[in-house]
Amino acid sequence: MKITPDNQNLFTLVEKAQKKQIVLPDFQRSFVWPYSAIKDILISIFKGYYIGSILLLEADSKSLPFAFRPIEGVEGAPDEDQIQKYILDGQQRITTLHYVLYAPDNVNLKYTSNPYRFFLNLDNFMADDLDQAIYGQRTQDCRRLIENTELQFKQKVVPFTSLTQNGWQKWLQEYVNVSENDAQKAKRAVEVLDWSNKLNSFFNFQATSMTLDKVAEDDADGISEICAVFEKMNSTGVQLTVFDLLTARLYRSNISLRQLWKDTYQKYENLNYFSDEEPGIYAVQILRVIGLIRGLDVKASNLINLSPNNFNEDFERAADALDKALQKIRSTQGYGVFDKKWLPYPPMAAALAALIDVATTNKLDSTATKTIDKWYWGSVFNERYSSAVESTTTRDFRDIRDFLTGEKAQSEVLTEINLGLTEQNIMNKLYATNRTRSSVYRGVMCLIAINGARDFRLDDPITLHTLDDHHIFPKNYLAKRYKKSEIRLTDNQINCILNKTLISDRTNRKISNKAPAEYIKDTELVDTTQTDAILNKHFINSEAKKAMEDDDFAMFQEARSLEIAKLVIYKTS
Repeated sequence: MKITPDNQNLFTLVEKAQKKQIVLPDFQRSFVWPYSAIKDILISIFKGYYIGSILLLEADSKSLPFAFRPIEGVEGAPDEDQIQKYILDGQQRITTLHYVLYAPDNVNLKYTSNPYRFFLNLDNFMADDLDQAIYGQRTQDCRRLIENTELQFKQKVVPFTSLTQNGWQKWLQEYVNVSENDAQKAKRAVEVLDWSNKLNSFFNFQATSMTLDKVAEDDADGISEICAVFEKMNSTGVQLTVFDLLTARLYRSNISLRQLWKDTYQKYENLNYFSDEEPGIYAVQILRVIGLIRGLDVKASNLINLSPNNFNEDFERAADALDKALQKIRSTQGYGVFDKKWLPYPPMAAALAALIDVATTNKLDSTATKTIDKWYWGSVFNERYSSAVESTTTRDFRDIRDFLTGEKAQSEVLTEINLGLTEQNIMNKLYATNRTRSSVYRGVMCLIAINGARDFRLDDPITLHTLDDHHIFPKNYLAKRYKKSEIRLTDNQINCILNKTLISDRTNRKISNKAPAEYIKDTELVDTTQTDAILNKHFINSEAKKAMEDDDFAMFQEARSLEIAKLVIYKTS
């Protein structure tokens, strides 16, 4: 793809945006800059600093590749035959200058509920004090100054709305013409000349720009390449997803992806719960399920070009399958994610949903369910989705699908999983796991929930949702216990998943820094008539319990790691 580097006058770009000759692709987010950022960029322009490059895309009005809209603050929809270019990167800079120069009344700055107007104090400007020269006020607080040019002349303050191509000359001419006498007029004429000379660098500011060649709406490869370039350049901004990009691609087919998503999260309880109604990862997951159902590799470049044929039907089918997958994930009769913070890998949901769709469509029996369960738990404890999510999703789905439907006699993926999950490997992973974001850490918490664990006080009205991960051997106790010992425990050892379980904050506070040998005999903390039954639900077997009674942290970890490892082996073999 040809990219033409160039320098363009920033004011010309803004003027074209005002005329709707330059527009935004509809996947771009809205104007989000706060007051301080606007002031900073104005100072940078006045000083001639580099403000970043602007990436444009040539547009063929007869074959526009994306839905479009004007920049924030420009009213009315553009006509297709007006459009010359899309802004792919540089929206905030162009929109900021437009905001300052054209002062749309319907756009508020970030962190405020008010529109602002910006001014240039010419005395401070001539003194090179740009921080004091450039300032903004809420529109409602500066209407008198905006409407009264006599007051502007007296204070030598010019609104930025007068710094447009013709507005500045008009303001200067009037400033000179309203002089009270010839002496004042001559003095003002000199001032005007000085101001104009100094402001030339502002008006002539050249922005570094790059322009991509136009791409037709049916050029799938070209569209993918543009999106890849855009995503790379926009990596430090608000992250866009395939969902955002495809939304703008489907507009010519009269498919409103955002409306489909809205209808979906209102209809499906589990999608609503996990997504918080935001079209982020779970909207992308639906697109991945569509891709898998259609036999595609789910890399972004393929999803961006999903065909509109039968799209609404496929979206509904994928959403239904994903909701069923999330229901299984969420249930303690399924994968035990009783709270979404414990979901090991959100991206796994797409492959799971597509596999559930395969099992449902082909009316497969419980053997298929057991196979899918083995893949799920094996992926969690093998940390299979920690990287290369798109390729892993595609490979796992195709392999397990073909195994389930009899196309393959053996699953390569399940074989890989079983090779990686030996008893010793699992125990090693458990010892090394101390981060709550780890799939192994979260997987253990889900297994504890599935195992029926509750708070140590069974007569308390405790639900799973009121439980959180807390130390079994309290942190302060361990620090004190080994303070004078030759053994030195690291934070990683103390915070290891083997020393964590689900109990309530109330119970955790009561345990405080007590030794396990002390608190498991305390009737205020543990129902001592059922101690073994309670602890077993937390994968604390008789050996681990004895280690607690002996305050033997090392033995406790060993006994518990073996107990959990055996369960993982059972679930994946």
